[in-house]
Amino acid sequence: MTQEALSEKIGVNEKYLSTIETGAKYTSFETLLSLANTLNVEPYELLLPNGKEMTPDKRKTKELMRRFRGSLNELVDTVEEFLKA
Repeated sequence: MTQEALSEKIGVNEKYLSTIETGAKYTSFETLLSLANTLNVEPYELLLPNGKEMTPDKRKTKELMRRFRGSLNELVDTVEEFLKA
């Protein structure tokens, strides 16, 4: 997608988009979200250095999922108790 097409889709002028891309200017969170949605990426991906990908730490991911499951189980138990009352 060209800068011209992208700038039209997100509602900013092409020159401003260029200054965002080169890092010469910062943009609003709303513009960042519009860019991410239009490019079909997560907003944080636009903030990574060029050519870099975020690699997940498997140990931390497993711990996060374990905690999430525990919290979800507690929530289900609470809802079930509430519905019984």
